[in-house]
Amino acid sequence: MKKNQWTCKQKICFIFEIFPRHAMPFNKLRHIRQMNSRSVRELNAFLSARLERIACMMDLLQKAHDHWIVYGKKDKIIMETDTYDFNEALNILSSHGFNKDDYILRVEYERKWGML
Repeated sequence: MKKNQWTCKQKICFIFEIFPRHAMPFNKLRHIRQMNSRSVRELNAFLSARLERIACMMDLLQKAHDHWIVYGKKDKIIMETDTYDFNEALNILSSHGFNKDDYILRVEYERKWGML
């Protein structure tokens, strides 16, 4: 969104899934009939790495902007704001090595005044 755009209000929402769809260990574990200690350790390693990655992204976004609404749901962590441009947030995340597979970004626009 243009910085001088005064006709629309932008709301951005970052969704960090704890078990992203592309995650191989989780998909692999769902098809195992009998769990064993090795598969539990693989899940532990996966969850530790994934949660650390989510925490790093949250730190970067909160360091860049301090007006986030952060809450959790069953299998995801959500960060929302309507006072920060999503392009800047994407630049920060990509400059630190995070890509589109690490998060889901939703952007909504609300018109500030009547007919255009």
